[in-house]
Amino acid sequence: MKKLFFLLTLLCLKLSADPLKTESEIKKVTVFLNGAQVNRMSDISIPKGNSEIHFDNLSTKLNPESIQLSSDANLMITDVKHQLYQPEAPDPSETMPEAARLEIESIGVLNEDLDYELRAIAAEEEILMAESNLIKNIRLLKQGTDSLELLQNSLDYYHVKYVQINKRIIELDRQKKKANKAKLANVNQINEIHKKHKVEIDRSQKYRIIASVNSSYPVKAKFELNYMVHDAYWKPAYDIRAEDIESPIKINYKGNVVQNTGVDWEDVKLTVSTSNPSQNKNRPILNPWYVDFYNPNYYRNQSATNLNSYIQTDEVASEMDYKKEKAMPGKAYDIKNIATVVQNNINVQYQLDVDYNIPSDGMVHSVQMTEEEVDAEYQYHSVPKMDCRAFLLAKIKEWGNLNLLAGDANLFFGGVYVGKTRIDPNVINDEMLLSLGVDEKVNVKRYQLETDASHSFFGGNKTEVFTYEISIRNNKNESITMDLLDQIPLSHNEEIEINLVDSNGAAYTKDYGKLLWDVEIGPNSIKKFKFSYSVKYPEDKTIGGI
Repeated sequence: MKKLFFLLTLLCLKLSADPLKTESEIKKVTVFLNGAQVNRMSDISIPKGNSEIHFDNLSTKLNPESIQLSSDANLMITDVKHQLYQPEAPDPSETMPEAARLEIESIGVLNEDLDYELRAIAAEEEILMAESNLIKNIRLLKQGTDSLELLQNSLDYYHVKYVQINKRIIELDRQKKKANKAKLANVNQINEIHKKHKVEIDRSQKYRIIASVNSSYPVKAKFELNYMVHDAYWKPAYDIRAEDIESPIKINYKGNVVQNTGVDWEDVKLTVSTSNPSQNKNRPILNPWYVDFYNPNYYRNQSATNLNSYIQTDEVASEMDYKKEKAMPGKAYDIKNIATVVQNNINVQYQLDVDYNIPSDGMVHSVQMTEEEVDAEYQYHSVPKMDCRAFLLAKIKEWGNLNLLAGDANLFFGGVYVGKTRIDPNVINDEMLLSLGVDEKVNVKRYQLETDASHSFFGGNKTEVFTYEISIRNNKNESITMDLLDQIPLSHNEEIEINLVDSNGAAYTKDYGKLLWDVEIGPNSIKKFKFSYSVKYPEDKTIGGI
């Protein structure tokens, strides 16, 4: 009796030592510019005492240092560790649809019937072969006793019987071939069903997080698991739309999400953050900079690290007194019902209002983040010396409030795709300029007029005057404004003297030789601008570049 009790006690201890395995579900993912944070939830029944919980099928791209585990139950998490493991191969029948399994079972029943039929054929063939051998070996004539008539009758009977036996053997052989052919067809059909409904099982290595917990009583606990993964990121992209030069600009802010973590994100709450956890978060430390006379043998037998170690130790001590500013709580507001924007002092988060599926395929998956409508000042821009076309620009003021990052943008004007541009918020400017493409209804021409060359005999110098005319035609039904740019050459040689003769009202930047006209042209009208400059140089020399 004591022995039985001891065995039962060991069995109970063994059962209680078995780990509690749980398939946690991904609920939320926050994607950063480099990396992502995965949030998993799991409901587990925890017995009284010490238990070990296994969170299986986690990405091998997991950063162990980032693991966070918590529970809403009144229990103690005593230890959290991780390991790589090889998942067990599941039963193939578990991965096959119910209809396919039923079809295979029905085909299996048919094959069982065919097996019974083949066994019956084999048994009958065995009897017929025995009868045939018996007929072959029988002695029909006995010496001095059998009459000729009796012998003839016996021969006739065995002849008929032998023919019947052979015909039946041939018929059974035909039935056997037919049954085997049907059975082979059924086996092929089963193979096709397996092939059609084959589910690829990923048996690559996975991460497992092992948690040790202690509870004073049995409890139903909800666990929340958070960790960082690499091989996931997002890049900003934009669609910029303008209907006409009287309408505001719509900026559609998108995120191109890419992940190759080995685990699909299915129906998850997705948050896109402008933060980059992989960046160095330590503030730069400026150490003293010492100089001395150069002596190649001075440090030969000395350690050059002693002074640096002292400086670094002193700097670390001062670092402990450094007080960080507390981040103000972020303000959340809804934009165009696409995402909830949460902004704090150091980053912006876009909490998308719909669930997303982001498979682990390394492909770009575009998600809609926000859509802003901003006022813009439209103006044409032309540099006919380089390109005799009129480019439509949109100037956006106070663009810093848009939380834009550097990225490519698709441009649409009047519902037509006009090309791509690059948004670079790192440019320090009060206005953001967006080029919306060329307007074919605005024509620009530039041509040189006849050059007036005069000779100065005093000092042997020659002076040439160059004159250009720029013609702008507005074929539109509304007035337009344009920044018109041109230039005159500059000289680095004191023997070459260049002067602006006539600017025709242009703003002149002498250091660059730039001419700028702020032009307003009425509908269906033409304006012309003429400017000239003079070049004075020695008569016996030739100037290049003009």
